[in-house]
Amino acid sequence: MDHIKLRLGFVTGQKQQKGVDSLIVTDVIDLARNHAITDAVILSGDEDIRIGVQIAQSFGVRVHLIGIVPSRGSQSLNLLRESDTTMEWDIPIISKFLSVKAIAMTPPLVSAIPPVSTMASSPSITFDPVVAASIDKVIASIAGVLNSSEVTSLKGYTNGIPREFDGKMLAR
Repeated sequence: MDHIKLRLGFVTGQKQQKGVDSLIVTDVIDLARNHAITDAVILSGDEDIRIGVQIAQSFGVRVHLIGIVPSRGSQSLNLLRESDTTMEWDIPIISKFLSVKAIAMTPPLVSAIPPVSTMASSPSITFDPVVAASIDKVIASIAGVLNSSEVTSLKGYTNGIPREFDGKMLAR
């Protein structure tokens, strides 16, 4: 599209995209410093973008932060506070300019994960039954919403819990 810049970083071996935030920050600062923009619309939630927002604002640029529903739980609170305006786009808004495809869900992965409460504990780790039940609920809530590519990715992962899932479980 005219007047739109999409920044794509690189994909790691764990299929995580990296480097996008620094590209966005660099672009916003350069454009602001050169008075090439009056407003920046950023679709992100990453805390690392905040410094670029602050510097752009020091050059008089208004920064508008967009998230996709449900974004409020994944956007940095400091980035939200720093931005001049914030909004969340939902499916009706997005479908005006993009086709929205439903994600085919696989059967829940929960059945493939033995409950923590039934796992044999190592000598150094013991689970209180209440804690074990809580852990089981967290795992079930995350595993129950995985799509087929995420399930396939997890099945091939042999080095602990992938970061994106570990972070979600720790947060809950």
